[in-house]
Amino acid sequence: MLVIATWSAAVGVIVDMMQRIEALVHVGVDFICIDTAHGHSQGVLTAIKNANKRF
Repeated sequence: MLVIATWSAAVGVIVDMMQRIEALVHVGVDFICIDTAHGHSQGVLTAIKNANKRF
């Protein structure tokens, strides 16, 4: 039997978001959700673009 394990986590758009994402990537998280209540704000859009570029 083949078992495939995937791990996911969510991070908020806060000051240490990139460090949190880096730590999650380091431990093998497969999927990271950027969690926000205001997905339309420029800060969230910028955070997503920066995370995509870096990771």
